[in-house]
Amino acid sequence: MLYTGFCDGPDRALNELLVGEGMTVTYEDVGVRKTAFDRFTDPAHFQRIEYFQDVAAALDDTSGALGSELALVVEEIHPGLFDVLGSAMRALANAETSEDLAHAALSGRRFLEALANYWYPPRDQPVNGRKVGPAQYRNRLWAYLSEAAATADPPVPNEVSSLGSTVDDLFDRFNAGVHGTLTRSRVEQAYSILMAWLAAAIRLNPGAAVRPYLAYEPELMDTTTMPWLEAFLTERRGRRRTRIRPMNDLPAREAGRRRTRALVGESLQAYLRRTRRG
Repeated sequence: MLYTGFCDGPDRALNELLVGEGMTVTYEDVGVRKTAFDRFTDPAHFQRIEYFQDVAAALDDTSGALGSELALVVEEIHPGLFDVLGSAMRALANAETSEDLAHAALSGRRFLEALANYWYPPRDQPVNGRKVGPAQYRNRLWAYLSEAAATADPPVPNEVSSLGSTVDDLFDRFNAGVHGTLTRSRVEQAYSILMAWLAAAIRLNPGAAVRPYLAYEPELMDTTTMPWLEAFLTERRGRRRTRIRPMNDLPAREAGRRRTRALVGESLQAYLRRTRRG
């Protein structure tokens, strides 16, 4: 898989080399991550991600591999979800009293509510006979699952009922925890179910799950007061100046492309030889 992003075209030369070796190449839009628009680059953000992985891996029926997978995809849905998950994991790991457990359960419910807001924003008209307004979080998650299953390749409508029923169960479990009627083991079990459900809901239709530009809409829409835009444009102009100079010299331009293909090709061939020997 090759990655493209905001204002960056796909790497056609590498595509040709990989296809020439019999590989299938697909592209994934990573939005504006790692550009001047990306404000989720502070160490505290990555510490929350690491903390989430550590605590999630300690839950029953949740492996370290699953925690890593979820960390990667949740970041692509909306990095701000880790604000909620980080709070939830801290509350769960440090819970000592019934009030602590109630806070952990509340954080789990808030995560589902935030996910509903990102996956399926409120609408005025009912969907499949269910209201999907601002307060109907579980109905909106049901609506997302239905649409994601219908647009998957191939469509998987039979998955909706099970995943939707788990959504209802999770809300019921976390609501019970908020009212102080769950033990620590039951709250941890609810989080284990949440992790497994989230992975299954993402796998239902990965293309529908990710939102590469959603987290950055405020920066992308604000073209007058946003400092990131000026830095980004300055960066792009600098890159463009260095690229324009040789463009008028077509032979030099083609020679540069040939050198790039040769270097990448040598690296690819070496990698393939190591892989085949292994």
